[in-house]
Amino acid sequence: MAIDPRYGDNHGSPSPVAFLRRDTPAGPGAVTQRKGIDYKWIVLSITTVEMFMVSVNGSITLISLPAIFNGINIDPFTSFQYILWMLMGYGIVTATLVLSFGRLSDMYGRVRLYNIGFAIFTVGSTLLFYTPNTGDAGAIEVIIFRLIQAVGAALPPL
Repeated sequence: MAIDPRYGDNHGSPSPVAFLRRDTPAGPGAVTQRKGIDYKWIVLSITTVEMFMVSVNGSITLISLPAIFNGINIDPFTSFQYILWMLMGYGIVTATLVLSFGRLSDMYGRVRLYNIGFAIFTVGSTLLFYTPNTGDAGAIEVIIFRLIQAVGAALPPL
């Protein structure tokens, strides 16, 4: 049984040297795939865009609260509890789930959970755009959709 030069053993665990080599031969006549620098820049740009979306999401909500309350026909001075849940619920859910999702990403793969988190965050954002109700029901929908966004934001731990 021959040992593949890309791997340290026969169990499929990569050796530390395999990641440093760019032209590791995969066998006679095999074409090697180079991920190198180009792949790193793509990952960096996607992660940067995602972190920008999360940070803008946190600050834009505070700025747009008057428009949100006008859109769902709620007086912010009599419905202060909705303001708290819209702002603080996102942070509470993100802070409580990020450690657990970090462990899950170690178990099931960071890329897979990152993509799932990105999709959940996008679905939450889309649902916020299409909030159908007004009044108290509309405020509760906004809170629930913000919590969905928070679950998506907690999924891609870096």
